[in-house]
Amino acid sequence: MIPMKRTLSWLCCFIWTLAAIGQDFKAESKVDAVQETGHYKIRLSPDLLGAANINCSNIRVLNGENTEEPYFVQKAASSSKTSSFKTYKILEKMFDADTVSHLIFHNEKKKEIRNVSLVVINTDVQKQARLSGSDDQGKWFIIKDDFLLHSMKSSKKTTELKILNFPLSNYEFLKLEFSDKNGLPINIIEVGYYDTEEMKGLSTQFDCTISDEKDSSKTSYLKVELPSMMYFERLKFDVSGAEFYARFGRIKVKKERINSKKKKVTTLETIAKFEINSNSTNEVLVGPTQLSEFYIEIDNKDNKPLIVSDLTASYFNKYLVSELKPTQSYSIKIGGKELQSPDYDVKKFKDKITIVPTAIAHQKVVNLNEIEKVEKGNSIFESPYFIWSIIAVVGLFLGFISFKMIKEIKEK
Repeated sequence: MIPMKRTLSWLCCFIWTLAAIGQDFKAESKVDAVQETGHYKIRLSPDLLGAANINCSNIRVLNGENTEEPYFVQKAASSSKTSSFKTYKILEKMFDADTVSHLIFHNEKKKEIRNVSLVVINTDVQKQARLSGSDDQGKWFIIKDDFLLHSMKSSKKTTELKILNFPLSNYEFLKLEFSDKNGLPINIIEVGYYDTEEMKGLSTQFDCTISDEKDSSKTSYLKVELPSMMYFERLKFDVSGAEFYARFGRIKVKKERINSKKKKVTTLETIAKFEINSNSTNEVLVGPTQLSEFYIEIDNKDNKPLIVSDLTASYFNKYLVSELKPTQSYSIKIGGKELQSPDYDVKKFKDKITIVPTAIAHQKVVNLNEIEKVEKGNSIFESPYFIWSIIAVVGLFLGFISFKMIKEIKEK
């Protein structure tokens, strides 16, 4: 029985070796070097995302010693809002005891405003105030009377921000008056407003090549070819040929299937529908997509066909965030489609990690299978038919051994 066990162990190791062939990395890209140790965002290119799984599960970051480096995936938000305090220029400021103090500030662009923010040195008093407006600083008109300012103190800093709300106005000059009779004035150091700006998320764009175009039966047909499998989420059409237009269209891809007669047939299947319109930017949301070739159909009805001069694909940036050191070299490797997402501890601490603001890039994606073919040549031992033949033979041999073992056990 001992020789039989050794034989089985040897065969199991051989099968595991053969199975490992299908788990090799398929593509690789070198990561640009860094100057300091830190957590960096590695911006992923459209061809790398095209070679990986749609959820990036088969991506790994390896250092020069071929050891995995933990990472997590980060995607740029579609938009972000930033709020900043902007001050008005104070043209006149008169604060005296036992009188009516006032300050005049300049709404230079005559923006429509409905509130102002006062930065006040901490005080524990109540003050009555009124607001008036003017376009020439000669004639003043009341906007709101009888403001009551109170709770003008902060426990964390020496100033407090007070917001005064009033009816929507666009006077160029505004005067704020305080009743300081029988008392001392409060110290207002700034008058301003919070300006909120919405910014579109950072994105990667690339041009698509329209390789063929024709018009027939009131429909325009375009064939689009990309240099490799590429990832994108949106398509933007640059259209001319009519001043006013509103056309519906479809994005299609080739699909192979077996028909009822057991024959392989190729069909065009719709993956997205869209409308291009002279009143819009003509940026179409397709969703996460990986394609090397696709087709576009545009319905013209009884109208003259439009001219699509440019077609641009884009997606909101995707990054791998990993700790990199200047003393190491790194590469991004892509495994087979069946490779599952890694489970690193670092993803649980995303909010606590300080990330270097400037993203780094990676180099051209290299197909490792193509390199291996060039280096080794077309050997029969690398043929998948040969490998599966060996696996089949080993399987039959294992079946024979198992049958023999069962027979010996029954005899004993």
